Amino acid sequence: MDEYTKQIIYYMNNQKFSGTLESYTQRIYHKSKICGDIVILYVVIENNKFKDFKYEFNGCALNTASFEIFCEYLLGKEVDEIKNLNPDFIKETLGQWPTTKNHCIDLALDVFDMIEK
Repeated sequence: MDEYTKQIIYYMNNQKFSGTLESYTQRIYHKSKICGDIVILYVVIENNKFKDFKYEFNGCALNTASFEIFCEYLLGKEVDEIKNLNPDFIKETLGQWPTTKNHCIDLALDVFDMIEK
């Protein structure tokens, strides 16, 4: 069993972006080829800036933390800021994570890379 750090558990217990949006600019559906987790990301873009995000999925705590960190970082930023996302950004923010779950961080990055710029 993987052990999650306090930081990962914090994001799991304090989800700001979990849920759905009735009105959105983009809806991205993605299924992980590694673990089978399914993610739906709702994105609102206005004036070339990220105005809102929501996600829903059946994923682990590291998935949740990764999505929370990416959403928090991008909210209010210009769409081209998405190019700055990489796995190291999550790893630096968390400090520690179960390395057996690196694919969870990659899943979040894959989904955000699907946003039409």
